[in-house]
Amino acid sequence: MSATNPTTAQAATQTYQAPLRPMSLIGIFKGGDADRILMRNRGGAIVALVEGEPSDGLTLTEAGEGWAMVMEGATIHRLVIG
Repeated sequence: MSATNPTTAQAATQTYQAPLRPMSLIGIFKGGDADRILMRNRGGAIVALVEGEPSDGLTLTEAGEGWAMVMEGATIHRLVIG
């Protein structure tokens, strides 16, 4: 097995940031008391949101088949998987 070159090793430890889509939807879990989603926030961290429960300035307001509405301050973002 060959060693990882320094450029690849450094890139693998960088926080992910998508300039065109600063937030992205990873998964939706429907059912039970409230819907839940996994998403990547603006900083590149993966966060879990529960419908109606604010977390780190984000609130899941609604989720459907392949999409979710997330409120950030006074702005509502429609996130889609894909």
